[in-house]
Amino acid sequence: MLTLKGTYGEAKVFTDQIEASAIDQIIELLDLELSKSLKIAIMPDVHLGKGCVIGFTANLKDKVIPNIVGVDIGCGMLTVKLPKQPIDFEYLDQMIRYNIPAGKNVHRGIKVAFEPLKNLHVLKQIKNLERVRRSIGSLGGGNHFIEIAKDSNDDLYLIIHSGSRNLGKQVAELYQRKAITYCAQQNINIPRDLCYLEHTLKDNYLDDMRIVQQYASLNRQTIANIILNRLYDKDLTAFDYFETIHNYINFKDNITRKGAISAYEDELLLIPINMADGSILARGKGNPDWNYSAPHGAGRLMSRRQARKAVNLHHFEQSMKHVYSTSVSQRTIDESPFVYKTLDFIIESTKDAISVIDILKPIYNFKA
Repeated sequence: MLTLKGTYGEAKVFTDQIEASAIDQIIELLDLELSKSLKIAIMPDVHLGKGCVIGFTANLKDKVIPNIVGVDIGCGMLTVKLPKQPIDFEYLDQMIRYNIPAGKNVHRGIKVAFEPLKNLHVLKQIKNLERVRRSIGSLGGGNHFIEIAKDSNDDLYLIIHSGSRNLGKQVAELYQRKAITYCAQQNINIPRDLCYLEHTLKDNYLDDMRIVQQYASLNRQTIANIILNRLYDKDLTAFDYFETIHNYINFKDNITRKGAISAYEDELLLIPINMADGSILARGKGNPDWNYSAPHGAGRLMSRRQARKAVNLHHFEQSMKHVYSTSVSQRTIDESPFVYKTLDFIIESTKDAISVIDILKPIYNFKA
């Protein structure tokens, strides 16, 4: 563990495996008066982010910094326990590719209505609203994925990692611009990426963030329903499932979690590691030193650009031999197992925050 100190604030970093640029980014925040008296805990998957590092947690009290929450508001994991019966992965893969838009693609029509959208304070500023509505039930790109995994008892799980798509990005950027304007009007000297909102503007952001979180959750559930209806002729309500959310403010504890998840005592959670090694199924320990939090993933060891130069496609293919996937290619090499911190590292680093139940090993994986 590292303790970093700035002019006003202090942060605990629950790893010593951290890049110099990420340390600089944390110190930049700690040098600001707004960090005074904040309890800041940085998760072991820490790496450079926009505005602040991935893995940041803190109760910002009477302020919100839209950039710290990030652009994929409410992004997270949906984990569904499946029947213990064989799955035709070739059929599944073709079905997903045909029925679930990925990358920048969206549905041709609206799959599910989302009435709360009309309550957004910034509704009139949202561009291409029809496309936002047609994005429900779409995966997105980057590190988002659909996976079938099995535990040590050979029980099967459907895991979906997706978020709020372009809606979250638009809302985040609109409110960060409001934050920049607000701080300028108040003569607050602060970096643009860390400008904050207070009072009514803060309340409006929280209202809209809640709506976007609901949208992100509905997006994951819609993807799940498309898959479950075709595999089992049932929808999500017929299965046991839970969600693990990152990039949000928890309304129960007011903690901002950027690339971090809630880990209260006995809280069920999932931490994805990489395409080859799978995910950690665990329960939280409710550790106040960690801000009742845990890492949202393994954390990147290298940027996407670095990965494309450093990782060999043959090695990537070999690492995925045990997983049915038609997504292993030069195009997804920046998501290969080699670009993330290891499973063992995350297990060892989080002993004080979570109790590991099992490791969910992937047997099918789809990435855009």
